[in-house]
Amino acid sequence: MFDIIKFIVLTFLQIAGDSKALLAAVEDDNEFVDGKATGKRLGTKYTCVAMKNQGYRFVVKIPGAAPIITQDELAASEVPVWVSFEGFQGRFYRLRGQIEYGLTCKAEKAVLVQEGGKSREKGA
Repeated sequence: MFDIIKFIVLTFLQIAGDSKALLAAVEDDNEFVDGKATGKRLGTKYTCVAMKNQGYRFVVKIPGAAPIITQDELAASEVPVWVSFEGFQGRFYRLRGQIEYGLTCKAEKAVLVQEGGKSREKGA
């Protein structure tokens, strides 16, 4: 059966409900083969919370990129850390034999967003 939903591409705004999301966690995106880690780093994963979309949690993967903020820096922050993404794509997927859909997200670049909504580069 043809599954047309896998061809739908969602924007960051459609998923987050806003131009920014709350950054909850940062970690390496590591390669797994047959359920086991190979030790190869593929990029960075950002766990985000869409505060304007009922607190929906989603993960954005950025291949090959070094993190814009470390998990230690995020944990030490005394203010909420907001993030946005350039080149963002969200797609639905369904594992064979499953009924429910999942969401996979990737982007070209992560950008920290100041409280007022302006983006800032790391160290700025």
